[in-house]
Amino acid sequence: MSSATKTRAELQDELEALRKHEARYRALAERNPYGIQEIDASGTIVFANKAHHEMYGYREGELLGRNIVEFLSPGPQRDELPTYLALLKKNQPPPSLYQQKIRTKDGKERHIEVSWDYLLDETRGVRGFISVLTDVTERDRAESELTQYRQHLEELVEQRTRELDGSREALRRSEHLASLGAFAAGIAHEINNPLGLILLATNLARKSIDEPETTRELLRQTELNVQRCARIVHGVLRFAQEQSAEKWALDLNEVIRHTLDFTQQDAKRRGVAMEAHLAAALHPILANSIEIEQVGVNLINNALNACGEANCVTIETSEVDGKVRLVVRDDGCGMTKEQVRHAFAPFYTSRGREGGTGLGLSTVHGIVTDHGGTLAIASKEHEGTTFTIEFPLHNEPEAEWAEDTRR
Repeated sequence: MSSATKTRAELQDELEALRKHEARYRALAERNPYGIQEIDASGTIVFANKAHHEMYGYREGELLGRNIVEFLSPGPQRDELPTYLALLKKNQPPPSLYQQKIRTKDGKERHIEVSWDYLLDETRGVRGFISVLTDVTERDRAESELTQYRQHLEELVEQRTRELDGSREALRRSEHLASLGAFAAGIAHEINNPLGLILLATNLARKSIDEPETTRELLRQTELNVQRCARIVHGVLRFAQEQSAEKWALDLNEVIRHTLDFTQQDAKRRGVAMEAHLAAALHPILANSIEIEQVGVNLINNALNACGEANCVTIETSEVDGKVRLVVRDDGCGMTKEQVRHAFAPFYTSRGREGGTGLGLSTVHGIVTDHGGTLAIASKEHEGTTFTIEFPLHNEPEAEWAEDTRR
């Protein structure tokens, strides 16, 4: 039925229904906690709910008829808004969320988040815009404070890092001084062994002055130990110059034979038997003969110190599972579980009263590790100790590792 044929009563009913719908939606808009506004295509406010007025600091009705540009804080957004509205009306891009800064009636700046959409006329042209406004001033302030707090924390961390770097540098200098002391003690430990043997050989030579062959052998032993001292000093100079120890293919048996020469007289003086069971032939290992010699001397001396008269020290070499193995075994006093646990720790010694420095086994461990080897210890109190070292094979052609001539 057309409006022309509708009765007056029907038209009044429809009008009443429209009034009810309008009242209902107006009530929803007025009671909404978010600001709601309608503006025409030029930006003039034609509707603003109660929350919108309160957000801007105005009494109800004071925003109507005013252009939204008036409330924007000075800046590019305010200057460009008329042009922006004209572009929206012409091109109708998809609605989006944006934020604007406004000035309230009392001059305070608020941050407003705007969600908007188009209002279209019968021809689908843009007649205006409807927006939902959210005051995000406190949220932005909190985010700004968090950013400042984070920056402050970062500055504190950087400052603390600089302080820690300074502390680490001071600690490094302190550790360097401590390491110099340890280094000096290590040198004394390494040189003390051959010096003791030189002193022993000298005393025996004086007593055997009428036995030329014995004297000659003792002098040979003295010469070997002097050469060993010279090699240790050379190693110290190399260390001071931060040079890595040179390594070459060598026969472990040959090094152990030299080691036995150094230690036989000491074992004889103590009344300790020494047995050597060296493999008939070994593949070469890549090593420094001076350092491997130190390993052998330290392990044998450690074994001799654990033995009394009638005890025995056994030295064995072999090849097992593609490794060259060195075993130094004694049947002396053995070690407690606590001693085994700390055996390789620098300065740990159970022989402090006898002049032990606690550096012999830590030196052995460092050398073996530097050579890519492994070191194991098995000991039982009153039953003896076994040290087992395994070195990786050196797979260079056999012609390249003839007898070591660099000693």
